[in-house]
Amino acid sequence: MAQAFYSPPRFGQGARVKFLALIIAILMALVLGVMLWVTQQLSNFMKTDSTVRTVDVTPPPPPDPPMVEEEEPPPDEPPPPPKLDTPPPQLSLDQLMTSLQPGTGVAMAGNFGVQTFSKADMAAEMVFKMSELDKTPKLLRRGPARYPSELRKNKVVGKVRLLLLISENGDVMVEKVLSSDHPEFTAAAKDALKKSRYEPPMREGKNVKARYVITVPFRL
Repeated sequence: MAQAFYSPPRFGQGARVKFLALIIAILMALVLGVMLWVTQQLSNFMKTDSTVRTVDVTPPPPPDPPMVEEEEPPPDEPPPPPKLDTPPPQLSLDQLMTSLQPGTGVAMAGNFGVQTFSKADMAAEMVFKMSELDKTPKLLRRGPARYPSELRKNKVVGKVRLLLLISENGDVMVEKVLSSDHPEFTAAAKDALKKSRYEPPMREGKNVKARYVITVPFRL
């Protein structure tokens, strides 16, 4: 029968294992710390310095305000005739008969000519309203209404109402300033309308003149 041998445990072996494990843990922590430091240094080296600069950009100017077309205002009533303090003297019968006599001879005869006008000539001289035209003329070119810089700086707003005349060719002429909130607005509106152009106004298929009221607003 074989004899079993028994060896008692050594009490110092467990402490030695713990000591080795502690040394290994410290070495691993040192290695990880060194690797983290090297990684940070490499990332800082790869970065490039960037400078942030702020640039003030002037906002674009607002678009030109739209022009509002209106109907032509009613014409001003004519002033009443002046009152005469004394009635005119009445003609006598002899004076009345003398004034009615036509006269004789070449030197005394009245030479009066009657001028005839055709319908086309009369239509060319007439000025019509927008409602009397075949259609409303389109705006072909609008002149820019420049906002006065001083009024823009002071945030002044307003509008200008003008009475316009469109020629047979579509050219624009300012006939009258009906109302204005500022003289500088008036000058800017008139300058813009002088550079504008419309389709020729048409009535019964023919070019005519037209008159209407337009409002030019100035808003910020």
